[in-house]
Amino acid sequence: MIVSYTKFRSLFELPDKIDYEEFKSKIKVKRNQKIMDYTPDEFFEARNDFRLVQKEQYYRNLYEICVTDRETTLEMWFNSHIKIDNLSKHMNFSLSDNILKDGVIHGRLQNKGRIVKNINFDKIFATKKYSSEDNMPILNELKCMFTDYIINSNLIIPHGFKKVISKDLSTIFAIMRGTRHRASIFNPYTYGWLLQNYFEGERVIAPTAGWNAYQIGFHQTDWKEFTCIDVIESVIENVSDIADYYNTNPFTENKIVSGHCCPSEKVLLEEKNYYDLSLCSPPYFNLEIYETDNQNQSVNNFPQYNDWLEGYWNATVENILPTLKSGGTFAFVISNYKDVFSNVKKENSNDSQINISEDMLNICKRHMTYEKTENIAWSGFSTLAGKMGTKGNVEDMHILSKKF
Repeated sequence: MIVSYTKFRSLFELPDKIDYEEFKSKIKVKRNQKIMDYTPDEFFEARNDFRLVQKEQYYRNLYEICVTDRETTLEMWFNSHIKIDNLSKHMNFSLSDNILKDGVIHGRLQNKGRIVKNINFDKIFATKKYSSEDNMPILNELKCMFTDYIINSNLIIPHGFKKVISKDLSTIFAIMRGTRHRASIFNPYTYGWLLQNYFEGERVIAPTAGWNAYQIGFHQTDWKEFTCIDVIESVIENVSDIADYYNTNPFTENKIVSGHCCPSEKVLLEEKNYYDLSLCSPPYFNLEIYETDNQNQSVNNFPQYNDWLEGYWNATVENILPTLKSGGTFAFVISNYKDVFSNVKKENSNDSQINISEDMLNICKRHMTYEKTENIAWSGFSTLAGKMGTKGNVEDMHILSKKF
């Protein structure tokens, strides 16, 4: 289940090493989605500042990073982002720290998401934003950097330039994280804490698997049964591997765990009046596109926003509701966001704000009784936090009950 550097490295089909002069001639600059029509030389000459003076050292360092020492660079990226040294440390943890402070749930006070990124790295770091044509996932950027010598435009502006001059790989990686795309991760600690300290019951169902984060959180609690639904086959395969780990762990009671590889809007669930709680963070329509070739992905089935709300979300609610006990709880975590590519067309409006939180809540109110909304704060929630709307790094957790 755990991804080693060898498996990570196998994703990169690196070309034969080239000499320094050829490398310089091949360097290209990519700004957002577009490869620029200027060379770094032309850019530095136009700016005519310290970068022009130091450009030769800059190129030499880039050559070492991308060509001569590329194995070291890749291994450092792996070690910094997804390497797991002590499996037990990431899979077994106490939920004793209170993350509810001043009326806000602080979702990253105890961040246990590294294990989730490791076991799903090839999907998480390949996630696109807004459009299937997006070419800015982090994994794609790494491949471009080492195979085609296409560099992030933030590495030629003064701050990034200086970090290349000093060969500060940690900051170079941070620049890539902050400007390129990957899937958002729900902290396993937060999910477990919510089960153990906020909600009551023994059986929980999740209409999405949350990259296996929910299950890992569940195993830290006293809850007895966990069921999840997802359309990513590898994520559902992980469900049994994770359960096997905990069932052989002397610190964990045997629990009932199951996963369904099926769209939640189509899944057939036998259990009726069975679960105490449904809890997940559903897809944000087109904000994150996980597998462009997976026709079971909701945004592929329903590419128009209003159709998605009805065909995916309303149908999912209708499928989950009969499985909940009378008085059971339906909770989901979501936030409004801005579609910076304006893929969601609004009649007589150029507003890019997607009020997905209110829209999904209103659908739930057709079927259930609204109780309240809590706030979950995520520091550094997204690389696009500044574009996600008025709440930035705060999400809504809407809570409803099955009452009539």
